Amino acid sequence: MRMVDRVKVSGKSQCVELFEVFNTNEEPVIEAKVKTLPIYNQALAAFANRQWNEALEGFSQCRQVLKNDRVVNLYIERTEELLATPPAEDWDGLFLVEKVGVCQGSGNRGV
Repeated sequence: MRMVDRVKVSGKSQCVELFEVFNTNEEPVIEAKVKTLPIYNQALAAFANRQWNEALEGFSQCRQVLKNDRVVNLYIERTEELLATPPAEDWDGLFLVEKVGVCQGSGNRGV
């Protein structure tokens, strides 16, 4: 299991942590995700701490092991966007969920 994201649902004040349970994936995918979990967790921590280059490097290492990892590819995309357009200083790292299936940067992101 790995943490996927922290989101804030529209109309709620607290964030929700989302986790991926990947024990139903095919065995090679499970092995790849377990193998990259320490790097993934470091990259996720770097992302939360606004260390964009370190986050991008870690997520890119994960993608080298499992190219079609949708979560890793999402974080690479987000990190590249944040490198190009950094968020406001008070950005809390959360992404606001307006409705099921739609997620965007929270109002604190400043972009």
